[in-house]
Amino acid sequence: MEQLQHHGITGTVPKHVLSDNMKNFTAFPLSSPADDGFIHLLGKGICSFPNNCSMTFRINAPYHFFYVYEGTLSVTDEHHTCRLADRHAALLPISGPLTIEILKGRCHYFHMYISGLALLQFHTLLPSPLAYPTESSSMFTLFHTMEHLQNLQKDTFNDPLSVCRISMWITNILTEMAVYSGHPATRRDTIPDYLWEIHHLFDTQYGENYSLDELENTYSVSKYRICREFSKYYGASPVQYLNHKRIEEAKKLLLTTNDTIHEIGSKVGIHNTNHFINLFKRETGATPLAFKQDAPVSISELHYL
Repeated sequence: MEQLQHHGITGTVPKHVLSDNMKNFTAFPLSSPADDGFIHLLGKGICSFPNNCSMTFRINAPYHFFYVYEGTLSVTDEHHTCRLADRHAALLPISGPLTIEILKGRCHYFHMYISGLALLQFHTLLPSPLAYPTESSSMFTLFHTMEHLQNLQKDTFNDPLSVCRISMWITNILTEMAVYSGHPATRRDTIPDYLWEIHHLFDTQYGENYSLDELENTYSVSKYRICREFSKYYGASPVQYLNHKRIEEAKKLLLTTNDTIHEIGSKVGIHNTNHFINLFKRETGATPLAFKQDAPVSISELHYL
């Protein structure tokens, strides 16, 4: 299969917005047979649009995955139309021309182009679209796995094991969605109150200093139990979750302020600049400075303001 390309793009998207979004699109070569049992990533991109608009194009990818961070859009092929609002995900088989319409002002979403025999079974299991409420304990797992995929570069496929790794990540996302859709009771009432308090602290006071010993004393719960149960419900240890939150907030500050790298690190609770830079690169694949310089204008204007 030749490398993915968008063919015959038409619509009402402003040229500069289309250009920014195309820069965020990465196509990957299919390095092994399509029927080898793996799920293959053919292309992916983060898309941002400032206003209502639409675009129609053809692309040779049998399945498309969408996750909407913000806004509302509709996806239409020659057989179906699917409408997705914020915090909704969908796995869609696409045939013929694809039309994506932004319906309610600015919109920000993740789009994957994928193929693989297992996708037919996943499609039969999944409702389209699937809503992920903010109180879902699987939300962080979904986000964390999508970030792995978002950070992939073209040279990733030089490693033969990457096909296995990427297939595993996509399978994990779709399996998580299937399990959640079948058991939507994985909600707040199943998560211990003390974990919700720690989670809320990390989300709202991420700039503070925390230690497992302090959390153990505050909540009278063993730090080993805290780690075990936090990982169970949120898909990451307390330290991993807090670092992820801090880096997400740092990304916003990098794109919306002129603060120095040291100032931004301190604002999100990481006062050692070298540690901040190393952690940022580990999470995003780029240093803070490279992230700030390379980000398209549309991301800073639409997603973080």
